[in-house]
Amino acid sequence: MENTREILVAIIPEPSDYPNPLPPLGFSGDGSVNPLTAAAQIEAALTQVNQQLTEFVASANFQGDLQTAFGASTDVELGATIIEALSQGETPNLKVLSARSMNGADGAFDSVTGTVYLSDAIIHSEKLVDVITEEFGHYIDSQLNEIDSPGDEGELFMRLVNGEALSEADITGLRNQDDWGLIWVEGEPVAVQMAYDTMADALNVGVIESGEKVISDRIGFGQGRRRDRNDYYRFTLNEPQSLTILLDGMRKMPI
Repeated sequence: MENTREILVAIIPEPSDYPNPLPPLGFSGDGSVNPLTAAAQIEAALTQVNQQLTEFVASANFQGDLQTAFGASTDVELGATIIEALSQGETPNLKVLSARSMNGADGAFDSVTGTVYLSDAIIHSEKLVDVITEEFGHYIDSQLNEIDSPGDEGELFMRLVNGEALSEADITGLRNQDDWGLIWVEGEPVAVQMAYDTMADALNVGVIESGEKVISDRIGFGQGRRRDRNDYYRFTLNEPQSLTILLDGMRKMPI
């Protein structure tokens, strides 16, 4: 992995203009997004996240949902304080890395530095709000618990914040997931908790009609030293028809 030159850009709007100013944003030198454009997208996403967190704390199910995500012994009052601070803009530092440096993950949280990492591949995606919420879930867990909660508590938190009615099987499945992996920051491996693709947020490639439709994307991304083979896509057919799917330009990656 080649070293990446990291540029820290402090983008903090005037308090008089924005009640919840952005935290400092970092951008890797090999990223594919314009920092100012990305900052605007992240600001818009944070506004939605803050609103959802405010509504979550005020909900009747808050205590039960918080303890479902982070454990039955969770200090609910402390959790409310942490989430309210997040909703008012007191967020961890955010850094945008290239998809390659993110090792295929959409987002990640480093509990050592308290940093949330975002892939440049999702900055203009509808997934951005959910990914930030999930990584904030990992951050909240790091503030509430000395030991990481079992499974993917970040995704569990995000889905509860979104108001999903989760079955016991859903909750058990998330608690059994391994959400740890490696990303690359300034050429060095960093162990983080990650956000990955699920069936619920499958990439929508739209309506498939007559003719050829070409989609360029990364598949079979890694989690640590494992490969995740559950990379989801969805599409629509307006009528019954024969369909050929060709995966081209594939290359073998180290396991």
